[in-house]
Amino acid sequence: MRRKDAKEVFRLDEKGVQSIKADIARLKKELSKLQSEKIEEYMHKDTQEWNASNFSAEYVISIQYEISKLKTILDNAVIINGSSNEDSNVVDIGDVLELLLDYGDNDIERMILRLGTVHQRKIEERVEIISVESDLGKAIYKQEVGAVVSFGKNKEFKAEIIRKVNENDKEITDNKSNELVKKRSN
Repeated sequence: MRRKDAKEVFRLDEKGVQSIKADIARLKKELSKLQSEKIEEYMHKDTQEWNASNFSAEYVISIQYEISKLKTILDNAVIINGSSNEDSNVVDIGDVLELLLDYGDNDIERMILRLGTVHQRKIEERVEIISVESDLGKAIYKQEVGAVVSFGKNKEFKAEIIRKVNENDKEITDNKSNELVKKRSN
């Protein structure tokens, strides 16, 4: 059981920190825009229609809460320096990987993804990001290329770490990987 006064620690890499800072800046800009507009203009209650784009006190509060939450995450962050070393065979934060995911019943999917931290955006540079805190992320973190790991709530799925992907050759791999998926499905 967790103590109420215990602070939650967030693991972030540099990209995660930058992503949160960008989100805070975007939210502050949005909040500033809303607060600079005349509230009376949006709170006009003479009409029966309520337009979803109209000002809402609840919306302002939700933005303020989100900013506060993101600042708390930064204040309680432990910065992880992933190696992202293509020469290393060990999977680390920041690595772009090619995986074969086996969901059973010959349902195999090829995926190229970046292992990131929980607060990074979900897609970056056309590459999906999975958190090191997710089931798949936990399963592949610190594993060697070539390893087959189990993941999922009951470890019912398998993932094979094919290789670390060079940032410049992500698109070249599509044809090779699709051939690999076909061979493994047969």
